Amino acid sequence: MSKKLFHKISWFNSVQAKFSIILLLTTTIIFGGFILTYYNTTKTGMYDDLGELATLLCIQLSKSLVMPLWDMELRTIEGIMDASMNEKQVYAIVVRTDTGSIYNKIRNDQWVSVNSGQISFKPWHIRRQGEVVRKNKKLGIIEIYLTPEFVQKRLREAVLNMLITLVILNILLFMMLFFSIRKTVVTPVREISEYLRRLSAGNLPDPMTNIYSGEFNEIRNSLNMLIEATNQTALAAESIAAGNLDIDVIERSEHDRMMQALNRMIQRLNGIMKETNGMIQAVGHGKLDIRGNAEAFEGGWHELVTGVNHLIDGLSSAVSEKAALGMEMELAKKIQTVLLPKKPEIFGYEIAASMSPAEEVGGDYYDVISVGGFDWIVIGDVSGHGVTAGLVMMMVQTSIHTVLIQNPQVPTARLLSVINQAIYENLVRMDESKHMTIVVLACGKDGFFDFSGLHDDILLWCAESRKVETIKTDGMWIGLEPDISDMLTTDEFRLETGDCIVLFTDGVTEAWGKDGKMFGEERLIKIVESAGGKSAAEIHGAILEELKPYDKPDDVTLLVMKRL
Repeated sequence: MSKKLFHKISWFNSVQAKFSIILLLTTTIIFGGFILTYYNTTKTGMYDDLGELATLLCIQLSKSLVMPLWDMELRTIEGIMDASMNEKQVYAIVVRTDTGSIYNKIRNDQWVSVNSGQISFKPWHIRRQGEVVRKNKKLGIIEIYLTPEFVQKRLREAVLNMLITLVILNILLFMMLFFSIRKTVVTPVREISEYLRRLSAGNLPDPMTNIYSGEFNEIRNSLNMLIEATNQTALAAESIAAGNLDIDVIERSEHDRMMQALNRMIQRLNGIMKETNGMIQAVGHGKLDIRGNAEAFEGGWHELVTGVNHLIDGLSSAVSEKAALGMEMELAKKIQTVLLPKKPEIFGYEIAASMSPAEEVGGDYYDVISVGGFDWIVIGDVSGHGVTAGLVMMMVQTSIHTVLIQNPQVPTARLLSVINQAIYENLVRMDESKHMTIVVLACGKDGFFDFSGLHDDILLWCAESRKVETIKTDGMWIGLEPDISDMLTTDEFRLETGDCIVLFTDGVTEAWGKDGKMFGEERLIKIVESAGGKSAAEIHGAILEELKPYDKPDDVTLLVMKRL
């Protein structure tokens, strides 16, 4: 719909248009009724006058034609008929004598009186008939016909003049009503409507300043009071939203329910704030036995105080539980820390190692074990981290020590196979889906090492080439299958004097930098190649220093071992 058409429709729906149209229709109906009444009355009067004229002419002819018809004087008869035809409303005159003679006078198309043998009359012609009598003897019959055409013409002219007058009066009346209604009704209604529209849309206007007359001024004053009350309510709500509950809301009358309700709300908010603040401050000072008086409130406020009471109950319980859990976690961390070697040593080698769990208890494991004249190195990573991973790590550590104490010369593949059987059965009993990447290294003579297991690559730095060689691990994780003996292999490598190996878990290579990139094995190799000529502790420290700014979502374990 076009804007022009929309505005036209809006105007026809406006108060001004409706008032104007209603008043215009009213005056038109009144004037139209008056014209219709005038038309009927005038028409009836004119036709009555025409009928009287026809009767009068008929009487006059009846008297005037007595002697001419008695004497049969044709010229006199025609002269009298012509004289009667001088009345322009006479259409025709017919005289019939008793002897059978007929004298006719009729108007032609030029409205001239002529003799005619045949006369045709219309239904609307006014006819009068009379007898010519002398001495009680009937001499003939006179018929006179008058046309209402001239009467109708005058009537049409009168009606047309009245219609023109009606149109002019309607136009004048419309203009007068248009401007008077616009000033006295439409303008106030529009302004009041606009103010109400803005109020309903939430846009609070300034009070109305225009002065009107009568009821519109009363409406204006009432609307200004509504605007003031709405503004006051909005200001009060804004103050309450800002945390100011010391506002003073003025009640306009004893029946002002809005302001009374607002005052009650402020009082109730003050009460609930006082109650809850007291509880919060008490909790802040460590008084977890404080409780609010929920019975002093109703509805949602009662539920709020009750909820805060429940929160304090939960907090008190949680504090106790957290303290107990903290003690248990600290104990688990202590046990795990105690299980790791404090100062790992193997004759002829320098070792630097560390493990940093992502949580209080981690799932990474490294160990340096000397038993029965044999030396072993172990590194592994339980899937996930936390208490369960730490528990699996402790079970693995215990199992390895137990097996090595019983047989310190056990082959590396056999060691992992035995450990897997024990761990798998325990995981089934625990209903846990866990596994562990692990590699065990058995130190031999003259720098030779046997190793088995599947874990991250072993990095071997050669003193001669000053390059890092990557040694892939092969085999099977433990904890997934009840028997992995057929999946394990045994490999070996040798460290020359000055060579070193770096063992690590994926917490090192999968640490995330601020640029969104992982630390990666390539970066680790570059650091080892750069610091490979230094001591094991310095290589270890260089790696951890580079790792500092990285985010470490997993446990970080690092072991550097250098042959002296």
